[in-house]
Amino acid sequence: MRTHIGFKTYSTFGNGDFLDALKYFIGFDNLFCGNGVEQLEIEILLSMIKPIRHLADLYKGFQESLPSRPKVKLFRSSKKLKISYLSSINGTNYDSYSSREHRIRYKEFDIELQASIDEYLEETSNWHYPERHYEFTVFFKEFQHLFKQLDSTLKKKYDFDCQPLINKLESLQDSLPKDEASLAELIRVSIAAKYAAPEVPVPMVLVHATPLPSVFPVNRYQSKTRYIGVTKTGEQFWGQIIVIYRASLEQQKTATQHYFSVVHKFQSDGTHIDTIAEEIEHNDQDESLIMANAKRRLNELLSSLGDVDYQDIAIRLFETTIAGSLCGLIDTSTEELGDTVTMKPAGLIFSPPWDGSFDT
Repeated sequence: MRTHIGFKTYSTFGNGDFLDALKYFIGFDNLFCGNGVEQLEIEILLSMIKPIRHLADLYKGFQESLPSRPKVKLFRSSKKLKISYLSSINGTNYDSYSSREHRIRYKEFDIELQASIDEYLEETSNWHYPERHYEFTVFFKEFQHLFKQLDSTLKKKYDFDCQPLINKLESLQDSLPKDEASLAELIRVSIAAKYAAPEVPVPMVLVHATPLPSVFPVNRYQSKTRYIGVTKTGEQFWGQIIVIYRASLEQQKTATQHYFSVVHKFQSDGTHIDTIAEEIEHNDQDESLIMANAKRRLNELLSSLGDVDYQDIAIRLFETTIAGSLCGLIDTSTEELGDTVTMKPAGLIFSPPWDGSFDT
């Protein structure tokens, strides 16, 4: 069994060491017994007390979409059981804008947006947040309630037995972290166990609701697809700056970042011709300086194409490898996500009606 636990607010989604420690403490991967289920995903939804003003509409939409009861769905093609529930912990703790580090790190906000963020930070600066070991206990007790509530449903619909987990949760109550130090030690042990275990890739099962088109339009926008267009000879191109992460067991979650200036080239019919990728040496420089160097080199690579028109393009699926990582426009259609193709590693997701727009 492979288990993923993540929490989601209207603005952030993550898992992190805290939830990895919770998964390790409970032992999810070794406890579940179900026919035809190899993956378990638990999505913890977090409501918010107050949004930043410019996100008020998005906040309202997210709040209104929160379920009143747990949602369960089995994706048979990937053998994944997904459970979503609304937590009693408030999501402000995980809102990226509530972190002062976020304000320090990202300085390119316009004046009005920065003022809104500053106002939010000031208003929330004196809020009381529960200590992390208390949050750990709350999530633990929520799982107790959740699986007792779902036990009969999972047995009846999916032949999925929750009793081993319920018994384990009962036996663990006296072992919950009592303070920050004991939680920190649990997190340390869980990280070591995670990286000591062999990483087994999950095979991707492609599932299409309808046949995919042969060519996919890509709209040019000033942010993610600024460097796309057509050369004087009619070839198409897509320029990118990408970051590839590499981690190892010895590094214990310290992934190194490798920056590349990349130009993908295509025939006029969208068929991939080749890819030019050049790594940007940075020696741990400031990220803004690295990006400036990467943009400079990308512009040089684009200049080598001759006269170009920056405009919308239309390309076919393709795959290439850069520094050992899969890149390209990849078919990522699944039962869970529907028909999608994804530009990797940028993470731009295209879907019907295939009009050139994308999600990130």
